[in-house]
Amino acid sequence: MAGSVGKIRFPGCLGMLDPAPDGLEPSCEATGKEVYHLRSLNRSANWWYDYRDQYIDTTTFADYRAEYYRDGKLIKVIDKDWRSMELADPRAQYWRYWYGRDLRSGGEGLAWVKEGQVSWNDRVNRNLWSLATLRKLSR
Repeated sequence: MAGSVGKIRFPGCLGMLDPAPDGLEPSCEATGKEVYHLRSLNRSANWWYDYRDQYIDTTTFADYRAEYYRDGKLIKVIDKDWRSMELADPRAQYWRYWYGRDLRSGGEGLAWVKEGQVSWNDRVNRNLWSLATLRKLSR
């Protein structure tokens, strides 16, 4: 079961490890943007969380933050820093980093893409995604 909690302005910067690797800094680009605040309820009584709140950009539909709750307490946060691919469709996004924090254990994690590692609309061999290639991948 899911339902919209409403539209709000994203409250602040995304999380980041301290110290941050490779010169990364917490992204504040979503600060103040209008987002959908959505709540998803869990169907399974014994799942690791009871409900999840998500903050989704109203234009690009990028999901900036997911907050997980158990017994009414915030237990986990996952932040995603999205960047535009500068294409005609504003939904064309790629992520620069994901940051996660477990408030129960204090554990943190970060996955990031270095500048220049993401490309699109590149010329590739027409046979790159042939049926033969796809069959090899499924082995």
